[in-house]
Amino acid sequence: MNLIDGVMVPGPSDPCDSWIIYHKTLENKFPRKAKDIFVMTWGHAGSSSCSFDRTFAHYFEKQGIDTGNIATDIGGGVMDFGADIFGIFGGAAKALRIVVPVAIIGVTAMILFMMYRNAKTWNSTQAAGAVAKAVA
Repeated sequence: MNLIDGVMVPGPSDPCDSWIIYHKTLENKFPRKAKDIFVMTWGHAGSSSCSFDRTFAHYFEKQGIDTGNIATDIGGGVMDFGADIFGIFGGAAKALRIVVPVAIIGVTAMILFMMYRNAKTWNSTQAAGAVAKAVA
């Protein structure tokens, strides 16, 4: 744990209860900014395993803080970047869902047509010769 402005700041390996105590301390010491400070601290040093602790999750749910997906409370940065990347490549992904199957079907049809055309022009002597070469 670190000590900042007289407040013990838990780390990723600290028990989940220490994060609740930390939030209560922030509310007493910085009532207007407690949520913002907690969200920033949790985003940098929080343990994702605490999101599965019932007491922890229930407490922060009552506080209006989503510790399971804290990045949405941060309001920018990584989430916005991810959304931008998805926006750029999202349209391409949708197009690929159509283009790839059509291309596979087209290539398969072309191969089948070429096989059909070659089979139509072969006579039985050529086929027998090809089989003899393959066996020998």
